[in-house]
Amino acid sequence: REAGALNALGQVLSASGRHADALGPLDEALRLATALPNRDEAAIAMTAKGRALRALGRLDEAAAVLTEALAESRRVRFPVSERDDLTELALLERDRGDLAAAARVL
Repeated sequence: REAGALNALGQVLSASGRHADALGPLDEALRLATALPNRDEAAIAMTAKGRALRALGRLDEAAAVLTEALAESRRVRFPVSERDDLTELALLERDRGDLAAAARVL
């Protein structure tokens, strides 16, 4: 429950343009969520963290987090999160200027 609340806070901060401020709550959400038996919340927190890192221009870090998020989403069979991870990875490749790589991700 606390992980979900922190995840929501981080996502709201990021959506408000406060991407750097979002990282603390998202890291804490991820820490708490990885201890839960249902790992869906961990996958969601990883995606949100990757999105915030991408928005900050920290593309290599974002790529690592989003790749991990995608693996987790697939491991727990969470297709909605998997879709979000693939979208974020494609947007990241677009941000790098590699439209061919973005298309391959999708």
